[in-house]
Amino acid sequence: MSRRRPDHWHDVRVTQAPRHPGSHARRPPPESEPALPVSVILVAGLALVQVVMSASMDSVATSVINLVEPLFGVEPARLAATMTPWLPLAVVLFVWTREQRLGLLACAVALAFATLSYLRGVIAEQLLESGSQDTALGFIDWTNWLLTALMPVGVALAWGIARRQGTRWWPGLVVAAALAVLARWLDIDPLRDGDQQLRAALAAVIYQVVPAVAGGLACWWLDVRGRSR
Repeated sequence: MSRRRPDHWHDVRVTQAPRHPGSHARRPPPESEPALPVSVILVAGLALVQVVMSASMDSVATSVINLVEPLFGVEPARLAATMTPWLPLAVVLFVWTREQRLGLLACAVALAFATLSYLRGVIAEQLLESGSQDTALGFIDWTNWLLTALMPVGVALAWGIARRQGTRWWPGLVVAAALAVLARWLDIDPLRDGDQQLRAALAAVIYQVVPAVAGGLACWWLDVRGRSR
């Protein structure tokens, strides 16, 4: 009998062997490819990529714009630069998904969240060009808080779509938003006067990586708890 690949990133399904007359049901040996270690490696790798890209975002954005602008124009180039940090996540979601359709949906969700920063910038520019400076500054201020909450939520939501099985894990997304907003409210910035690249990398850990991973773990716990009832 061929072994099935585990459906969940957080555990390995253990099924019962078929019953035969005169024999007791036995559990098959564990799967040869445990899902949890692979998931830990993927999450750690994604976090490292996010930190590195945040530290060198100016050069990355410039390279993307220089590559895309001659072919498609200024606005598509700016959009591509904004979405670039999310591409590694989209690739992992597509490859490490329970089902292909869920992987496609998860990628779409991740990339949709990636456009929010670009759309915020477009709206702010239009407000400034129309002479509504006070309105533009107010819009930028409250959307900074909104994006702080939504970015880690987008990561945890996309991962949940790709990897979760039940339907009770959604409230765990609140953990991602709450931790990110709390960090911003506390204005955590240990390197306020330090190197800008190192400061950007640390900010990515505090405001994005930690909330997203915590939210993902909360969703996983709720998923396992909901399916065990």
